Amino acid sequence: MYSITNYWCNIISLPAKVIREMERLCNAFLWKGDDSAATGAKVGWDFVTLPKQEGGLGIKKPKEQNVACIARNIWSLLLKSGSLWVAWCHSYLL
Repeated sequence: MYSITNYWCNIISLPAKVIREMERLCNAFLWKGDDSAATGAKVGWDFVTLPKQEGGLGIKKPKEQNVACIARNIWSLLLKSGSLWVAWCHSYLL
């Protein structure tokens, strides 16, 4: 459900409108199985995104995941880790 979301969250900082649409589509898919409106859902999306220990499904919120992934990329650049992407950024961009 979140594979495409994970990909884009790792690359760019997503606009709020895109994140809201992703949440809407994931919510509709979870409750209806397609992209139609999830009317009549018994549990709210905020409850679904709670950790499993707190009774939720452990689904991560896209906004929080996006911020964490961008912070991880910045951290990798600052530490000059051994990845090919970091080496490319340091040689061509920085």
